[in-house]
Amino acid sequence: MSEPQIPSRDWTFTSVYALVFLTLVSTLNYFDRSVLSLMLPLIKKDFHVSDTTLGVVTGLIAIYAILGVPVAWLAERWSRRNIVAIGLAFWSLMTALTGLVTNVWQLGGTRFAMAIGESAGLAPSQSILSDLFSRRARPVVLSIITTASSIALLVYSPAAGWLAGHYGWRTVFLVAGAPGLVLAMVMLLTIREPRRRATGEPIRAAPLGEALAFLAGSRAFLWCLLGTSIMGVYLYGVSAWDATFLVRVRHFSVPQVGAIFQPIRGGVSAIGIVLGGLLSSRLEAIDARWRCWIPGLACLLMAPFQFIYLFSNSAPVWISAYAAAALFSIMHQGPIYAVYVSVAQARSRAVAVSVALLGATVVGQFGGPILIGWLNDQMHAHFGEGAIRYSMLVVMACSALAGLCYLYAARFVRADTERAAEA
Repeated sequence: MSEPQIPSRDWTFTSVYALVFLTLVSTLNYFDRSVLSLMLPLIKKDFHVSDTTLGVVTGLIAIYAILGVPVAWLAERWSRRNIVAIGLAFWSLMTALTGLVTNVWQLGGTRFAMAIGESAGLAPSQSILSDLFSRRARPVVLSIITTASSIALLVYSPAAGWLAGHYGWRTVFLVAGAPGLVLAMVMLLTIREPRRRATGEPIRAAPLGEALAFLAGSRAFLWCLLGTSIMGVYLYGVSAWDATFLVRVRHFSVPQVGAIFQPIRGGVSAIGIVLGGLLSSRLEAIDARWRCWIPGLACLLMAPFQFIYLFSNSAPVWISAYAAAALFSIMHQGPIYAVYVSVAQARSRAVAVSVALLGATVVGQFGGPILIGWLNDQMHAHFGEGAIRYSMLVVMACSALAGLCYLYAARFVRADTERAAEA
């Protein structure tokens, strides 16, 4: 049984404007989180701290996913637009204040506070879009908003690298926080809260316990959650330390990383995200299991390219592998988040997204950046600056494991989608 739909056009001015605006907000959400990784070599030089300490500071961002579940529960009961706008203003202010810190403790404090604000970003935004677009359009829509991370790397990173090279890393954080304060006000003035719908009538949000119990009964959700959590170790680990790898092993400067490599990663991964969403949207009409098969294959294909990127000494080869790994790196996210939405009750979709985000972020942030930072320090005596190459190899295997989880989840996705529609 498919989800009942209200006869309507998906791509109206209102829905497209909301999609574009929320994608723009998500670019700031991602960049304000990830800009620290680009600045790590400069911050380490100023504060004289270990890689393990920097990994812990990077891992503090996990609080945004932990708080994401109660925020999503609140979003099912209050205006999602207001929640996103308030969170945007707060995390942008904390990002700006990061530029004023004088020691690593203050850096950790501002990043922790920024993460609290960012907990209001993704789940309420995806819930809004799920009410503006039909089930058939959601893989494409959720893939589009997922391109926010790629857009941030493609557009913001070169500017951040240039600012860091000319004015220092503190200026980067001060400038990065300003746009969000403006966009928060624009959002309150121009975005309307959509009506929550299941079959055309307003619906009451499910109690948190009921929503979680329903999700626990979905094997597709649980296996996808396991895959997303494992994949988070790879994604957050590489995201946090890739710039440092390019500085230490490939001997590029921070401005060069921001101007060359992060835009390559952003542009190519954006192609991968949209391609994954389009393929899923088309192929699920043949078989709903393609929503899981595409992510599974993408994660499996990425691992060997990441290995070549880390260990090849031929610039044309490792740069090509870098681009190929970027193509597959987040191709899974649009289809997988569409699975989370489709196997959840209509009145608890934000909770489903937030739980998935919780698994990916908590496991990923603590299992990725901190693990790599600790391994860097442990292996430095033997490998020197090249230790990071072997540290990143450890988390590479997570990509293949996540792919296997997604492929196994495909066995249950059709039955669990029908279960959610009937609920």
